[in-house]
Amino acid sequence: MKPAVSVVVSTFNRAHLLPRLVDALAAQDIASPFEVLIVDNGSSDDTASVLEELAAATPIDLRVFHIARNDGPAPARNLAWREARAPLIAFTDDDCVPSPGWLGALVVALQGADLAQGQTVPNPHQPYAGPFAWAPEATSEVGFYETCNIGYRRSVLDAHEGFDETVHRSWDGKGGGAGVWGDDTDLALRAKRAGATSVFVAEAVVWHDVKPGRLRDRLADLPRRRGLVLLLKRYPEQRDRYELPWFSSRAHAYLVGSALGALVIAARPRSLLGWLVVAVGMSKWARMRGVYYPRRQWPRFLPQWFVVDVTEIALFAQASAKHRTLFL
Repeated sequence: MKPAVSVVVSTFNRAHLLPRLVDALAAQDIASPFEVLIVDNGSSDDTASVLEELAAATPIDLRVFHIARNDGPAPARNLAWREARAPLIAFTDDDCVPSPGWLGALVVALQGADLAQGQTVPNPHQPYAGPFAWAPEATSEVGFYETCNIGYRRSVLDAHEGFDETVHRSWDGKGGGAGVWGDDTDLALRAKRAGATSVFVAEAVVWHDVKPGRLRDRLADLPRRRGLVLLLKRYPEQRDRYELPWFSSRAHAYLVGSALGALVIAARPRSLLGWLVVAVGMSKWARMRGVYYPRRQWPRFLPQWFVVDVTEIALFAQASAKHRTLFL
């Protein structure tokens, strides 16, 4: 029987998470037939053998594909949806747990919209360990369309040729592990600019794993965020999503303002204005970054946040110069 909806997953070096994902997909409460297409995106762990075992054991229609070299998730997702047999395509990720009603809710929503974004929340069974622990969240449609929880009509993917595979390697032309993110949001914004309709589906819930929270984890993840500058160059209207259109956060604005004050002080050490700008900027930055910690812990956590914010500002400045669009 031809499936009514196809579920697409790109996976990379997360063999240990795949049984959980397949179990969650097998538990979907949906009357319509569906298929699952998982692409092993150049993994070096046991992903290939685990997928073979799952395909043989699971009751769902699971098809497996392999890509030799990881060049970001876009090529893997494009491969899968083009191989899909259904008119509706749902996407999720290997570090996610779709709720039983997830797929059915997306299918219903796609009867009246071209793309449907589901609700993504942190996995409630996982603790936030470390000052930088985080998880992707989507509790309303705010202009970012992560592929951990979204559905499209196949006709929309065909019309726009799927995900732009150049986004991932837009920084240095190499891609791989050094690539940037944003191809998922780029696809949605391209489609919407051309007239595609979208809807947010609160009933389509996915739990997303909590990311590690050490300083080195956060620093390792920051370079991927340079893709945000490319998105703003392509879709300048997205600046309206931010409190300050030229900064990713107020914390960055406070630090940049403080740096400008420091330059004034360097030129004129007795400048009261320079000292005032630095004092006010750093005070506001400290209160913003320290709001979740007792003041006695500020000496431990604020220096780490300073390193993160300065690094991120520098990366955004690099990307701003490359793409000729200012965003810090």
